[in-house]
Amino acid sequence: MPKKITIRCYGPIALNRKYKSPWEDFYLSWTGKPGRKKYRLAPYLCSRPDIEWHHRRDLETQEKNEDADLGQRILQDTLILEALGKGRIYIEDGDTYLPNVYTPAEFIDRAEAERLIAELMKLRGFDKIRCKWKRPKVIVIPV
Repeated sequence: MPKKITIRCYGPIALNRKYKSPWEDFYLSWTGKPGRKKYRLAPYLCSRPDIEWHHRRDLETQEKNEDADLGQRILQDTLILEALGKGRIYIEDGDTYLPNVYTPAEFIDRAEAERLIAELMKLRGFDKIRCKWKRPKVIVIPV
């Protein structure tokens, strides 16, 4: 039986299943053992064009400002882009409360978000999940 994951999001993707976004923050919750404890997770989902933009910006900043110490972040972005170039999902900090999940897709819609969340939840021992989207009272438009 699939595990039910409740998804909260304060972006437009929460209202429209076809809305496409370059990145989005999600808030996941589920109950489990022991004692029907409530578990929470807040992943950041990022598309390939968005991480490419961040990588270019970091390279330009490093080039313009020699004192900037962005070498570690540039290296990490390079590793992420290599994985995405091979068509793989890249999960960073998968064991923490705030993991980053990167997709080779151009944009993130609900179907892609559910696929990325399923991959993340596999790291937590859930083979099958069922997503229940909660409609937010407040929407925040990403800029």
